[in-house]
Amino acid sequence: MRTVLVAVLIVSAVFTAAAQSPPNFSVQVWGDAAADFSGRVQQYLELRRKLERQLPPLVLTDKASDILNAEFTLARLVRRARHKATPGDIFTPAIAMAFRTVLAPALTGTILDVILDENPGRFDHDIDSRYPTSRPKATIPTAILQLLPPLSDDLQYGFIGHQLIIHDTRTNTIVDRMTCAIECTIRIESEDKDER
Repeated sequence: MRTVLVAVLIVSAVFTAAAQSPPNFSVQVWGDAAADFSGRVQQYLELRRKLERQLPPLVLTDKASDILNAEFTLARLVRRARHKATPGDIFTPAIAMAFRTVLAPALTGTILDVILDENPGRFDHDIDSRYPTSRPKATIPTAILQLLPPLSDDLQYGFIGHQLIIHDTRTNTIVDRMTCAIECTIRIESEDKDER
C-alpha cells in the first residue's frame, strides 16, 4: 500500500510540475514565422543553385582573381534574376515582428556591447549589392544565433547599424535586410560619425 501511495505522489508531482512549467516562449513567438522565413530563404538558395549550374564548375585554385571572378559572375546572375527584389521579401512584416520580439530582450548588456563594438555602422546598400570589403562585419554572438532560425553554411546573419541582414558569403551580397533589429532608440557611435 505504501509503495502504491509513493508512486501516486511521484506521478502527481510530475503532472503538477508539467502543468506549472512556463510555455515554450520561442514556439509562441515564432509560430508560422520560422517556417515562412526558412521557406523564403530556401527559395533564394534554390535560385542561386540553379544559376550556379549555368557556370563552369569551380576548381581548386590559389589565384585570388579566379575566386573573385567566380564570385562576381554568380553575384551578377543573382542580381539579374532578382531585379525586382526589395527589402522585406524575406523579412516580411510578420517575420520581422517575430525577429524583433526574440531579439529585443537578448540585445542588452555585454551581448549588445559586442555587437555595437564591431558594428560597421549605417551605409547605403541595396538588396543583392556587394558587401563592401572596406567595412567590418559584426560578429553575431552564439547566444543570439541560438535564438534565430538556422541558416545554411554560406548564409550569415549580420548587423549594419540598426539593421539585421542576411549576407550571402558565396556571392558576398546582401540578400535582405530588416530595420530596427537593434532597438532604433539605441544610438550607435559609428552612425553618429557618418552623419557628421
